[in-house]
Amino acid sequence: MAKLPVRSEKGGAMQLIVTLGPSTSSAEMLRKIAARDVDYVRINLSHTKIEDLETTIRAIRNEISTPIIVDTEGCQIRTGDLGVAKVALRTGDSLRLYRKAVKCSSSQLFLRPAEAVASLRVGDLIFVDFDTAILRVDSLTDLSGAGYVECTVITGGDVGNNKAVSVENQQFQLPALSEKDRAAIEISRRHGITLLNLSFVNSREDVQEVRELYPEATVISKIETKRAVENLDSILDCSDGILIDRGDLSREVPLERVAFAQKIIIHRANGKRIPVFVATNFLDTMMASLKPSRAEINDIVNTLVDGADGLVLAAETAVGKHPIEAINLIQTVGKQTLFFLGSTDEMRGGTQELIQVLERSKFLTSPTVGASLIRPHGGQLVDRLLQRPPPQDYLASLPALELRIEQAMDAEQLAIGTYSPLQGFMGPEELASVLANKRLPGGKIWPMPILLQVEEARARSFGSAPVIKLVSEGDQVPFGLLHVSEVFPLKVEDLCRDWFGTVDSKHPGVARILGGGSFSVAGRVSLFSRPPAKQKNFELTPLQVRKIFESRGWTRVVGFHSRNVPHRSHEYLHHEAMIRGECDGLFIHPVVGQRKAGDFEAEAIIRAYSILLRAHYPENKVLFSTFASYSRFAGPREAVFTALCRQNFGCSHFIVGRDHAGVGSFYAKDAARRIFEEFPDLDIKPIFFDEVGYLAAKGAYGERTSAEESFMALSGTELRSSLLKGERPPEWLVRPEISNYLLSEIAIGRKVFTE
Repeated sequence: MAKLPVRSEKGGAMQLIVTLGPSTSSAEMLRKIAARDVDYVRINLSHTKIEDLETTIRAIRNEISTPIIVDTEGCQIRTGDLGVAKVALRTGDSLRLYRKAVKCSSSQLFLRPAEAVASLRVGDLIFVDFDTAILRVDSLTDLSGAGYVECTVITGGDVGNNKAVSVENQQFQLPALSEKDRAAIEISRRHGITLLNLSFVNSREDVQEVRELYPEATVISKIETKRAVENLDSILDCSDGILIDRGDLSREVPLERVAFAQKIIIHRANGKRIPVFVATNFLDTMMASLKPSRAEINDIVNTLVDGADGLVLAAETAVGKHPIEAINLIQTVGKQTLFFLGSTDEMRGGTQELIQVLERSKFLTSPTVGASLIRPHGGQLVDRLLQRPPPQDYLASLPALELRIEQAMDAEQLAIGTYSPLQGFMGPEELASVLANKRLPGGKIWPMPILLQVEEARARSFGSAPVIKLVSEGDQVPFGLLHVSEVFPLKVEDLCRDWFGTVDSKHPGVARILGGGSFSVAGRVSLFSRPPAKQKNFELTPLQVRKIFESRGWTRVVGFHSRNVPHRSHEYLHHEAMIRGECDGLFIHPVVGQRKAGDFEAEAIIRAYSILLRAHYPENKVLFSTFASYSRFAGPREAVFTALCRQNFGCSHFIVGRDHAGVGSFYAKDAARRIFEEFPDLDIKPIFFDEVGYLAAKGAYGERTSAEESFMALSGTELRSSLLKGERPPEWLVRPEISNYLLSEIAIGRKVFTE
């Protein structure tokens, strides 16, 4: 097994890995590379067919004795051979993703390896070619048969051949090695090649898998995923070296943080005396030009000052026009930099104090620290999703609590961070503080009780169990755990009075609480799977939404909460709020949980918005997702609560209507506006609107003023009334395309309204 030296063991010299390819595959070029004392030559399996590997090894060995590094492909997801230069994907289009090669077009693509498609789940986000296009997985129905998943294009763009793909789902995992990698390792063994770059390492188990296959191998673990950064120490402990691939790492760590990632990773590796290499984009300019840019020289110098033991040339030498000149240049800069430093260990690791601060803040892997979007409420986005379920025997030993649909929704939203900073269902101290002060005991704004109500007999059946398993209503399938902190009684009438301002059972929120049980279970929630639901694919998580916002370059985003299909007043609110907030984008986020009689069904809302956005809204300026929660009908309290939830999704602004989350005459018309005056420390900015209507004399939409005599109210009640009578609503009230869709659904007997 070859031992990789650190820089001090090489006499302070920088080590260089050169990637071979079409530009450097000839005998003449190989000899030129060897004459420059390059330390290693690299065969990249991502661009080498397995049937060509042995021929390539023999060709190199026939000409030079420079050690060969075989760079595994890993189960990296890539687009396949499209058959054309690029495929244009448009926002809102439907797309089939196949696991086997197909003729590609704007309606169908394939990914490799096949295991990647087979591992997808409904609701996953797929980022193609550094976020050029973003897809959402909608259905797996045809995966086992026709071999494809159905997707919707969330962000459009041009997709090319063999482009890198990533999946936003922290539970998404592929094996460390592809079948091609396993074959390549066996070929390497036969030819006595012991140096392996292991791509897309996520954990020490990935490294150990290679060691079991090839115990004699010298394993260089490539750090290019978020999980690798999170598991860095354990990976360092079982690796012979590491390689920071800044290109692929920037797909999971925001681009502006990659420089800090480099500093921290090198610092950790230096501390353990593990050799560390850095790759990607050192001399891109020299792909076509004989001269580098000043920024590229600066990058090389700073990387060596950070403490890197070696650098990697990739495309510059594989397919660039000036591979030897690139080698000469990087070696010259390396020698001058290390001469300037004076000694190998001087200045290694960069500024210690800065690194320590960045490590403590989890700056590299946090989805929110240092991001361009508004910080989540409380500063951190709660994440209570487990990467894998607990052992079956442990689950079987736990008492079970069957959750109603709305309770399961609350558990899910707690786990994915929508209710940050809450991590679980409230106890009596939190509940009392929220009811009395609209704040948590520590002072953070929070107006809405989040309770897990149960009947007394059910509460007492748990005994003193510290953990109970949560199961879905009806099917009894476990999806999470509740770490019980307290089971306590509720005075439900007092609760309703303090919460809703009434005990009238005609209030739907009061009716829900009065019928929900006289005890509540408090405790932190952990989920190992998300509860099933219709249209689950539309339920983007806060982390997914934030990633889409950042990929689109948005920093100011206005959120819109609704439980109705869109009518023309909603369009006015959307457009006007974007102007008032000077926002980059609009986040439409209708609630789709439990509804009261007469409300629109979730399917109708989703389809209606799909029609509207595709036909009348600018592409890539709007993001639509459903909110898997339910209306509490808590009036002003709910106005603030729904704003805080959208802050956790990354919204800087929030639309507040005249009677936001109200019901009947239980709340004053201006109550939702006045409650925000109680919270000068609120981060998300409300954008208030009075009643919006159609100004017939102007042929425009706007808010009511005393001077307007031609004001025609845009009423959801009027819309429902017309539809139920089979009448077409007027065009000034709703777009005709939406009217046609709703009337056609009613005509064939499909449910449009909740009964």
